[in-house]
Amino acid sequence: ALERAREIEEEKARREDAKRKEMAERWDRVPISTARLVCELRQALSPDAMVVDEVSGSHGFLRRFFDFPKPGLHYVETAGCLGWGLPAALGVKLASPEREVVAFVGDGSFLYYPQALWTACRYRIPVVTVICNNRSYLNDKIFLKLRGGPTAQYNRYETVDITKPNVDIVRCAQ
Repeated sequence: ALERAREIEEEKARREDAKRKEMAERWDRVPISTARLVCELRQALSPDAMVVDEVSGSHGFLRRFFDFPKPGLHYVETAGCLGWGLPAALGVKLASPEREVVAFVGDGSFLYYPQALWTACRYRIPVVTVICNNRSYLNDKIFLKLRGGPTAQYNRYETVDITKPNVDIVRCAQ
């Protein structure tokens, strides 16, 4: 048991070192890297904050860089489907009004429920909403690139790019 405990501590140290290196490599990227966004978010929130994660392309970053202080009711994530993140965060906040709640969602996900912002305003449900905007359904885009074919060959992703027109998320929030 002592040997296994030592091995676990060594592995944890290796992972922390790799995390610090990855963070340093990505820290000054423009636009902001997901690693930095998650680190900055962690510093801005209370240790007891709850996060509802619907950024399908960034789950690994949130788990690796957010540093949840204790196990339990701090983190809720999608099982690969879109359209529930912000509405779920509103429900989490209603169930735990004393805790800070964050909806961490992608722009594609947000397009499933912009009316949830109206609901939050109408019923004064204070949920911090962070929308990662890469102007695409990124997981689908990655899949199409891996499949090859004309879409990847011509680098044209009309079916998964969220452009022409771009969605003005700030204006939606206003």
